[in-house]
Amino acid sequence: MFLCSTSWLACSTSWLACSTSWLACSTSWLACSTSWLACSTSWLACSTSWLACSTSWLACSTSWLACSTSWLACSTSWLACSTSWLACSTSWLACSTSWLACSTSWLACSTSWLACSTSCLACNTSWLACSTSWLACSTSWLECSTSWLACSTSWLACSTSWLACSTSWLACSTSWLACSTSWLACSTSWLACSTSCLACNTSWLACSTSWLACSTSWLECSTSCGPKCSVVRVHDHYLN
Repeated sequence: MFLCSTSWLACSTSWLACSTSWLACSTSWLACSTSWLACSTSWLACSTSWLACSTSWLACSTSWLACSTSWLACSTSWLACSTSWLACSTSWLACSTSWLACSTSWLACSTSWLACSTSCLACNTSWLACSTSWLACSTSWLECSTSWLACSTSWLACSTSWLACSTSWLACSTSWLACSTSWLACSTSWLACSTSCLACNTSWLACSTSWLACSTSWLECSTSCGPKCSVVRVHDHYLN
């Protein structure tokens, strides 16, 4: 009976040890499962964050390309406006030369006013028209210069906006909203530049029209003053 009791005690001790080991194994398995679940959740969050970052980078790159294209178009518009301003300045110089010639012709016509008073009246009228045309040409040239200054200012604003867009592209991961705002500002600036260029072209057309009117008036002045004065001088010679 002592041997049976000893065997039963050993069996109970072994069963208790086995139960304790099974409990420890179950606890370890539960901890491992919890760790695996946390790792899977972390990996899913990391994948989602990477996808969002890639999408934001693609949008920012597209915005930077659009802003660069807008800057190139604005530079081309500024070059065209500068060329138009140079042409307008050349036209103004030609108009000033024509006005000087018209003034000289008017002085000669005034000298022979006693011999041809009727022709002088027509010449004075033509000179007034020429002076009015010259004033209109000068006003148009001033408008063209003002429009060119506005275009230059708009180009400077567009360059500043392009620099801001480039800086925003470097900080894309943290300032995607700032890049969108900068792109909107660049679009607004491009619209202002297009409007200014349209005004410059309109002013250049007005300047060309005024120059044509000035040239026509000078031709009328030369036609009405020259031949009539010559006929009066020949008639006076034969009377003497």
